[in-house]
Amino acid sequence: MHAIRSRRGSFTLAASVLTIALVGAIGPALAEDAAPGTGLVAAGASVLSGRVHDESGSPLPGARVVVSELNSETTTDLQGEFVMPAPAQGEVTVRVEYLGRPSASTSVTLADHRVVVDITVPRGTAGDVVVIGSSIIDNTARALNQQRQADNTVSVVSADAIGRFPDPNIAEALQRVSGIGIERDQGEGRYINIRGAPMEFSTVTVDGATVAAASPTTRAIDLDTIPSDIVANLEVTKSLLPNQDADAIAGSVNIATRSAFDSKGFRLAASAGASYNDYGGTSDKRGSLSVSDRFGTDKQFGILLAGSYSKTDRQLDNVENGWGVNAAGQVRLIETLFKDYDTKRERLSLNGALEWRPSPGNRLYARGSFSQFTDDEYRNRLSILWSEGTMAAGSTDTSATFANTRIEKQIRHRVQRNQIYTGTVGGENLLGEGRIEYAASYSESKQTYPRRDELLFRSTLRPRLSYDFANPDNPTYSLFTTNEHLQTGSYGFRENTYRANDTLNKEWGFSTKIELPVDIGGQLVTFSVGGRYRDRSVVADEERFRDRRASAAPAGSLTSFLTTDPSVNFNYDLGYKIDPTKADAYFDATKGSSERRIPQSITADYRASEKILGMFGMAKAEFGRTTVIAGVRYETTDFEGSAPTVAVNGTVGTARVGSGYGKWFPNLTVRQAFTPELIGRFALSRGINRPNFVDLVPRQLDETDSGITRITEGNPNLRPTLSGNVDAGLEYYIRPVVLISVNAFYKKLTDYRYTLTRTIGSTVYTRPENAPEGHLLGIEVNWQQQFTFLPGLLSGFGVFANYTWTDAEIKLAQSFAGRTVMPLPGQSTSSWNAALFYEKGPFNARLSYTKRSDYLNAVDANDPRLDLYWEGRGQLDATGSYQILKQATIFVEAKNLTNSPGVRYYGTRQRVYEYEKFGYSIFGGIRIKL
Repeated sequence: MHAIRSRRGSFTLAASVLTIALVGAIGPALAEDAAPGTGLVAAGASVLSGRVHDESGSPLPGARVVVSELNSETTTDLQGEFVMPAPAQGEVTVRVEYLGRPSASTSVTLADHRVVVDITVPRGTAGDVVVIGSSIIDNTARALNQQRQADNTVSVVSADAIGRFPDPNIAEALQRVSGIGIERDQGEGRYINIRGAPMEFSTVTVDGATVAAASPTTRAIDLDTIPSDIVANLEVTKSLLPNQDADAIAGSVNIATRSAFDSKGFRLAASAGASYNDYGGTSDKRGSLSVSDRFGTDKQFGILLAGSYSKTDRQLDNVENGWGVNAAGQVRLIETLFKDYDTKRERLSLNGALEWRPSPGNRLYARGSFSQFTDDEYRNRLSILWSEGTMAAGSTDTSATFANTRIEKQIRHRVQRNQIYTGTVGGENLLGEGRIEYAASYSESKQTYPRRDELLFRSTLRPRLSYDFANPDNPTYSLFTTNEHLQTGSYGFRENTYRANDTLNKEWGFSTKIELPVDIGGQLVTFSVGGRYRDRSVVADEERFRDRRASAAPAGSLTSFLTTDPSVNFNYDLGYKIDPTKADAYFDATKGSSERRIPQSITADYRASEKILGMFGMAKAEFGRTTVIAGVRYETTDFEGSAPTVAVNGTVGTARVGSGYGKWFPNLTVRQAFTPELIGRFALSRGINRPNFVDLVPRQLDETDSGITRITEGNPNLRPTLSGNVDAGLEYYIRPVVLISVNAFYKKLTDYRYTLTRTIGSTVYTRPENAPEGHLLGIEVNWQQQFTFLPGLLSGFGVFANYTWTDAEIKLAQSFAGRTVMPLPGQSTSSWNAALFYEKGPFNARLSYTKRSDYLNAVDANDPRLDLYWEGRGQLDATGSYQILKQATIFVEAKNLTNSPGVRYYGTRQRVYEYEKFGYSIFGGIRIKL
C-alpha cells in the first residue's frame, strides 16, 4: 500500500511541476508577441481593463466598477486593477464607486481589442471623507470596500489600520476582527480562535503560501512569530469557496505582504520607537523600513525590500498551583510554583518582492519572507511540594495544612527560536476573455531550543505549612510568615536537566486555476477549474538529559549563586535571584556529562509526511443583483508516519503507519445585492481538519517523576474532523464610511478530535480520540461609524464595535465521569471589541477595549473538577498620533492600561491554577513616508 501511495504522490508532483513549467513558459512567450501595454489577449477578444487609484497614485482596492451599457460590474484587486469582458463595441461609461469618496466616471470607446483605462477617484467633499495623509477613516474605507465587494464572507484589515493599534504581531492585530479571540503567552497574543473554534481549525497563508507550523505538537501557527510590520492587508475568509483549500473549518487568514505596485513610484516607509514598561521599568525597541520602486518604460516592473526588528524586555509575576484528587476524593493542592521571569524577545523579519505587470490582468511575481522569533528567558522559581508532605485533619476546599512539605529553588535558562520562511513564484495572464493563474510555493518552519537548561536545589528543611484561597487572586501561604525558604544554607544540589528540541516542517505547493466566461443562452457564466498539490514533511527530534549524581553538583552552595537582586512575585518575597552568569557557566561545564534519559530521548521523536491533492470546478453567474457560485472540490490525502520504539530489553525499533482517503467538498455561495449598499450572503460548504501529526503517529512517551507516570501516545486510527457549514449574513454600508452587519453561522462537526486524559492509579494517560459528533453555532454583529452628522469638532468622533456569541458542544462515544457531552475547547461564549476614536485634520486618537469570556483549555476524563479553563480577559489600549509634516507622523501607544491578569483555573474560579500579570507599557515613536 505504501508503494502505491508513493508512486501516486510522485506522479502528482511530476504532473504539477510540468503544468507550472508549461504555463510559466507560455506567459513570457505570449508576452513577447504582445505590443507594450496591450496585454496578452488573443485576436478578436474584447476586454476592458484598468487601474483605479487616488489622487496620489495609491491603488484603491475593492472599488466597484460598473459599466451600465454592458450590464456588467467587477471589483478592483489589491493593486487597484480590474478586468472585465467587453463583448459590445462603441462608447460606454465606466463608473467607479468607492465608500469614503465620491463616485468617478470616464467614457471609453470599446473596440475589437483590449482597452485599458486609468481612473482617479478624488478626495471627498461635503458628505464624504476629507483626510490628510493616511487616516483612520481612509484605511477603514479600504477594508470595507473589499468586504462589500467580496463574493463570500470576509473581514479585512489594512496595513495602516493595524498601525493604529498597539499590536506588534499578527495575532494581536487579528484580535480586533469580529469573531476572533486570541490565546496569549506571557501577555502577548500567539494563537487565534476564529468564531470560537479550536486554533487548529484555522489556516494561515502568506501571499497564498500555506505557512507550516513551527511547533511539533500542533498544526496551529504561532502568529507571534510574524510581526505586523510586513503586512499590506489581512484577509480573514470565514466562508470558503471551492477554489480554496478545504482545511479551514473556522476560516483562513491570508497575510498579503507589501508590493511596489502599492504606489505609483518610489516609496520609502520607516518607523522607530521605544517604550517604558511598568513591570521592571524596562524598555522595548522597535523599528521597520520598507523601500520600493517601479521602473521600466511603462513602470511595469516593481521591486520591494522591507525589514523590521523589535526587542522586548519584560518582567512578569506568575504563580501556578497544581491541584489533584487525593485518596479521600478531595481536591487539594499538589504543588505551588512561584515564577519570577526576566524575558527578552526579539523579532526579525525580512521580505522582498519582484513583479512584472505589463497591464492589468497580466503579471509575473516572485515573493519571499523570513520571520524569526527568539524568546530568551531566565526564570527563578520557588516551589512548595505539598504532595511530599502529609495533610492534617480539618482541610477544606480552600485551605489546608501539611506537615513535612518540601521546598525547592530553581533557575532555568530557556532560549526558544522560531523561524518561518515562505516563498512564492507565479503569475496570471489573460488568454482571450479568460484568465489563467499559476504558482509554486515553499514554506519552512523551524523550532529550536538552543538552551533549555535547569539547575535545581532542594532544602533539607521539611516545614509544616498551610495555604488559604479565601481570595483566590491573592492566596496566603504560611511559608512567607515562617520564611524557611530564606534559610539558603539548608539547600543542597538536587539535579540538573537539559533538553534540546529541533522541529523542521516543510511544505511545497503547486497550483493552477483557469477561468473562462461562457455565454449560455444569453447568460454569461464564468467557469473555473484548477487544482493544488501540497507536499509536507515533518521531523521532530528531542533529547533529554538529567543528572542527580553528587559529581554533578556545583562547586559552591546555593548561597554562592545568589545575587543581591530581590526576587519578588506579587507580594511574595522569594529571596534573592540566582546569578544568570554563574548559572550559564555551570550549564556549559556540565551539559556534556549529564546523563541521557532513555527511552524518552528516543520515543519523543517522530517523522511524518502528508501529500494533498485538491481539484475543483465551479461556476459563477450573475442574475441581476444576485451572484451565484456553485462548485465542488475533491481532496485526496496520503499520510505516512513513524516513531521510534524501545523494547524492555533496550532494543530500538520503528513503528510505522500509513493511511489514505479522499473527501468531497460541495459548495453553494449566494451574494444578493439588494442595493449597492445592502448586501446579503448565504453559503453552504464543507471543511476538514486533519489530525495533528504528533497525534497520528504511533508514538508513546513515558515519563516518571515524583512517583507519577505520565504516558502520552498517538492514535494511528484517528480520523479527520469534517464540518458541514451554513453561513448567512446581512451587511449595510452607508456613506461615507459606515457599516452595520450581522452574520450567523452553524457548523455540524463529525469525528471531532479531542485529547483525553485519564488517571489509573499513579499513571496518567493522555491520548487523542474522536467524538462522533458536535456542533458550533453563533452570531456576529458589527458597527463602524464616524459621527460626521454632529456639529463642529464633535464630528471627529467615531466608533468601532463588534460582538460575537457562540454555542458549542461535542458528544462523546462513551461516558467519562458521567459525562457524554462536553464544551468545545477554545470556545468562548462571547467576545467583543469596542473602540472610540477621534480624528480631525492631522490628529487622531483611539481608545479600545477587547474582551472574551471564559473558555475550556483541557478536559480531565476522570473528574470535571479538574477540567482546566482560561478565565475571560479584557484589555484596554490607547493610541494617538499627530502628523507634524506631510511625510512624518509622531505617535504614542499605551497597552494593557488595566493591567489585566491572565488566569487559569480548575473547574471553579476558586481553584486558581495560574495567575500572572504583565503590567502596562507605553510606546512612542515616529513614522515616515516618502
